[in-house]
Amino acid sequence: MTVRVLVADNDSTMHELVKDILHINFKDVLVERVQDGEEFRSKIRKARSDYHLIIVDGYKTDSSGKDLIDVLQEEFPDVLGKVVMICETASECKIRRDRLAVPCLVKPFSLDDFGEVVKKICAD
Repeated sequence: MTVRVLVADNDSTMHELVKDILHINFKDVLVERVQDGEEFRSKIRKARSDYHLIIVDGYKTDSSGKDLIDVLQEEFPDVLGKVVMICETASECKIRRDRLAVPCLVKPFSLDDFGEVVKKICAD
């Protein structure tokens, strides 16, 4: 089975790191990347049931300034069980998690921490 992943992050280094870690944890992975809110909405709208994992930068916003985490909560609540949020600091993560109960990883995160969270989500 191919594990389909959507990554919403402007940071190309983070995208490559996530892609590399996913290939360590799963044999067959397809990673798609979006860099803006409209593309994010479009991909989720078209293929939300096909994604096994959605990784979102905790502070990534759409063109109106709305956090993508809020977009997911308001427009696509059915995918929240597939979401992992990545934040710069633990305090940012806590603020976001208080609003939305999704797993959160703080940069820099370990390979083990990432693998544990991702495997749990993809197993469900």
